[in-house]
Amino acid sequence: MTIALRICITALGALGVASQPLWPAFAEAVQSNDRHWIGRVILRGSALLVGITIVGSSILLVYGQRLLGWWLHQSLGITKALLWAIAVWVLAQALVRVPCLLLNALSIIRYQVVVSSAALALAFGLKLWLSARLGVAGILWGTTAPFLLIIFPAVTWRVFHWGKDADGGSRAVISAPTL
Repeated sequence: MTIALRICITALGALGVASQPLWPAFAEAVQSNDRHWIGRVILRGSALLVGITIVGSSILLVYGQRLLGWWLHQSLGITKALLWAIAVWVLAQALVRVPCLLLNALSIIRYQVVVSSAALALAFGLKLWLSARLGVAGILWGTTAPFLLIIFPAVTWRVFHWGKDADGGSRAVISAPTL
């Protein structure tokens, strides 16, 4: 579990370093009511972060066992199942990183706390249940599943509907695609 945690924390740190400058940029864009810039950057920033994460996760899946053996100077028997769990966990984090920075810039914090609390409650039970069946990988899947089932849809919905104007009009950042 220590090795898996180290990989996850390193990946989360890299996501933070790559995306953190967007928070003050979003705050400035919100202040100047530049919805066009916000919509463009949230889509491009998310796509870039997810793309980089997919590349990194692919490297982890293909070369992870060899790289860990080289790094640790021994084989700890890290399984492909654990590498998959790590890769998908990091991808889940990348999916909501940029939208959450926008919500932070908008001071929509309580919503995020409520959504995260619901995911945490589900994750706690899933971790106990899945770890007994899948080992260490089950702990990561127990966090990833609620993240993808609760946090990702809730954050995505909230970004698309981040408030109402005083006159009741929509302030959606990104309009729904038309077919």
